[in-house]
Amino acid sequence: MIAIAAIFRNEAPYLKEWIEFHLKVGFERFFLFNNLSTDDFQSVLKPYKDLIELTHWPLEHSNIVEWNEIQCLAYERAIHKAQKYKWLALLDIDEFLFSPVSKTLPPILDRFEHAGGIGVNWQLFGTSCVPQIDPNQRLIEALTYRFPKDLGVNHHVKPIVRPDRVLICESPHFAIYKEPFRQLTTNGIPFEGPISPTICTELLRINHYVLRDLNYFSNQKTARLSKWWGQSIDWQEKYREKNQEEDRTILQL
Repeated sequence: MIAIAAIFRNEAPYLKEWIEFHLKVGFERFFLFNNLSTDDFQSVLKPYKDLIELTHWPLEHSNIVEWNEIQCLAYERAIHKAQKYKWLALLDIDEFLFSPVSKTLPPILDRFEHAGGIGVNWQLFGTSCVPQIDPNQRLIEALTYRFPKDLGVNHHVKPIVRPDRVLICESPHFAIYKEPFRQLTTNGIPFEGPISPTICTELLRINHYVLRDLNYFSNQKTARLSKWWGQSIDWQEKYREKNQEEDRTILQL
């Protein structure tokens, strides 16, 4: 039995595809935390009401440190609620978790029976120079160009945890586990923290559509990044040339 937890704000256009995708790869329960959304997310979630436990999480933040704390509080609540589930993935709505070698995740997760959790590497995707995703097209079909595979930022991981083996959620990227359990890379190497020693995407990976399309990037993402990290960075320039490598692996599912 595997479950997923995520916190979201104004993600109504993206929730359906994200839920449908993760149902397809084997997730059975969604612990979702609504963080001050003002869009019509409830109508999107209504068809999935029997699969979702929705918690309203009305905490505001002014920087990335506060936002990480708000996420950790939500994830710890989800870990507490998910004790009957074998695995719980802690993701964002722009992150799609899958295995390139298996249609579903449970057979892969069974290989990590001895672990406290698994740190799964990102592959960050750019805008693919798409002005705006057609409402009738899936995001994963429209955005097929990513950052270079071995770019340093792809050493970041997101955790899939065994809820009964977690002590605390230290960060949105990793947990602290009860002894003797450890966090492992997807090739079985123990490590601590949010950064993996190697970038491993052969067995499990997360496609992180961090910028989405050009419209979203320009009108929403840059504002959020500036709120988190300050106004001094030119985010448009920083991410201008990141559509470098075509990658359709996720479409093989």
